[in-house]
Amino acid sequence: MTVNAGDIIQVDDYNNLATLVNKVVSDNYPASEYYATFTGASINNAAVCNAIFSKHETDNTKTGTGPFILNPVPTSGDFIVVVINNIVRTSAAYTIDYNSGTIVFTSALTATDRVIVYNRTDHRFGWGGSAAVVPLVANTIIRTSHMNALIDRTNLMLTHIGSPTVYDRLENRPDLVIYASDSNELENTTNNTVIASNTHLTMDPTTADESTPVTYTTSISGWTDLLTGEFAFSFNNYQQARYFFNSGGSLHLDLGVSGETGYNSDVWASVIDSLSELVFNWERATDTDDSNYRGISNNIGFYKLTSEYQTIFTTVNSGDIHSGYSGYQALLNVEFKAKYEHTGGGYFKVVFKIELDDSLLWDWSDPANPVENTMSANITFSGWNKKSSTLTDNTASLSVVGPVAVEEITAFNDVPNPIVPPNQGP
Repeated sequence: MTVNAGDIIQVDDYNNLATLVNKVVSDNYPASEYYATFTGASINNAAVCNAIFSKHETDNTKTGTGPFILNPVPTSGDFIVVVINNIVRTSAAYTIDYNSGTIVFTSALTATDRVIVYNRTDHRFGWGGSAAVVPLVANTIIRTSHMNALIDRTNLMLTHIGSPTVYDRLENRPDLVIYASDSNELENTTNNTVIASNTHLTMDPTTADESTPVTYTTSISGWTDLLTGEFAFSFNNYQQARYFFNSGGSLHLDLGVSGETGYNSDVWASVIDSLSELVFNWERATDTDDSNYRGISNNIGFYKLTSEYQTIFTTVNSGDIHSGYSGYQALLNVEFKAKYEHTGGGYFKVVFKIELDDSLLWDWSDPANPVENTMSANITFSGWNKKSSTLTDNTASLSVVGPVAVEEITAFNDVPNPIVPPNQGP
């Protein structure tokens, strides 16, 4: 809350400002949980997972399209995630009335559907850095040391997002009066420069730390159908993952191919080489170089993961690009899927499944007897992360921890995917 110009700030004024600053640079929500758990039809942890509507698959009292009451009532601009039967739904599947605090679903809910509506706005705040002291008790005199702690943290936030603004610390005198101008400017900067437009979820890329890629290579022979591999990035716990993504951290995945042999195997080499590294952050998965290859992001990032695989990115039908080749039906694509796993021991994993679909690549040299393509290749997966550099500013510090491990869950293998050959050759 802005203090009137010329007024001396009071304990409540300091506490409000410190709480706002800590919300970003530290963590005001350390008890947050990622997903809802149920006992029968009752949700156990609605507050800490921020579920504002839930329906267990044994709850037959919530059927139809609604409207259903959301509690607590969200506001327009909140980060709402709607999950039906473990799949995130787009806004086409529901309508939220923020005035009445209700949701209406496009398709009627059945008695056996499991539905959870999350408001994950609060989850996206908190970098896990050092906190300013708060709250101060009533009648405490606000000292320069208190304000300098907030100035340090404001400067750290600004450095983190790449802003050139720097605030001078107040002269350290016990008799120095702290006026509204000292607190109002920090409050306005935090709201309008750091938080506005979700800037707090980014970082200055020029100061980012990049981990050493972890690489796995699988030799495949006789590949005819769907090549599938699974890889995981592990965090010590959910809070560590929150701090990583909230501070602009991202997971990076890259594919490579070598030693390819077989009927027109150069096509897959072209597909994989033209797909740049995939970047996965709090919001979505994107190809780093869309100018070289077209792909479709489903706008599913960390805060929309469920415990079931969802497609996060798909390359465009390769037949559109490689149709100039002759002798086969070139319909290839790479599909990236992701989910979370919360394992014993507390680990919180982001797991990716990568599918290279060769099912529609056929040899049409003899149109009367098409033959499914067979090829061999070395497929390489590389995984790494980018995160904030360690930052310090007098009493403020930030040291974001990245994933503690990148591991291969399932090496690439050819999954039989019987298919009737296309009804015409190229």
